[in-house]
Amino acid sequence: MNEEENEYDYDAFGTEEEVDPDAQRDSKVLKREKTLEADTIEKMAWRLMDLGAHELPGIPLDERVRDELSIARNMKPSKSRNRQVRFIAKLMRGADLDDIEESLGSLKLTQASWEMMLKRCEYWRTKLLSEGDSALQGLMEVCPQADRQAIRQLVRRAQKEQAAEKPPKLVKELFQVLKDLAPDSP
Repeated sequence: MNEEENEYDYDAFGTEEEVDPDAQRDSKVLKREKTLEADTIEKMAWRLMDLGAHELPGIPLDERVRDELSIARNMKPSKSRNRQVRFIAKLMRGADLDDIEESLGSLKLTQASWEMMLKRCEYWRTKLLSEGDSALQGLMEVCPQADRQAIRQLVRRAQKEQAAEKPPKLVKELFQVLKDLAPDSP
């Protein structure tokens, strides 16, 4: 055999391109940013899963995303459900995430004010049942539109119900009356 035949022609395969270290670093940064964005979108999809059906219409989502959310909600917690949520996140990638985040934020504020209102009602119910007429006077200063006589009768009947150790039917009714008086009630 001829020596020339055994030698390889390295130039025939083309020259190797020099790798730019800055380009490699930029591609790694870009990949990291994409991964972080995908994680953020997936977390947002899980937050959407946690919402109730009555809260979802206020959020600007595509109809397809809404349909997939309803499917995922009906699934038992499993790997399939996790895949479904990742699919929802994939569908959300083209959506305006700022609007969705803003809607979720306002919904969170609404829930916080609702919880605060319920705590105030619980406070007044406890105070009315323990102090009676003196607490009723304080309630009338806060809510002058309240029917003093009806609330007084309800408080007295609820106190008798508690003394007799009956189920708290009237106590719950008092809570409902207080909830209806609250200005934040829906």
